[in-house]
Amino acid sequence: MSWEIWGNGDCFGEMAILEQPLKHLTALSLAPVQLLVIPAQRFLQLQIMQLIIRRSIKLYLRLQMLDYSPKSNLIKTSHPAL
Repeated sequence: MSWEIWGNGDCFGEMAILEQPLKHLTALSLAPVQLLVIPAQRFLQLQIMQLIIRRSIKLYLRLQMLDYSPKSNLIKTSHPAL
């Protein structure tokens, strides 16, 4: 059993989706709350999309660094025809 107090914007239960068999969790609220339920399959799709986006951003930043590195600028400007 675990006791935790969460605030606005916090989420819980996401790790239970990854475990097999699925766990059933109980949460108690100390005050009125709005609850957003995301089906497991949709949550996993969102997780995959976030991973793809993070990898794309890392690749984009790496390509930008290569494009602006002194070595690549030298190659680009070393010949008048380039």
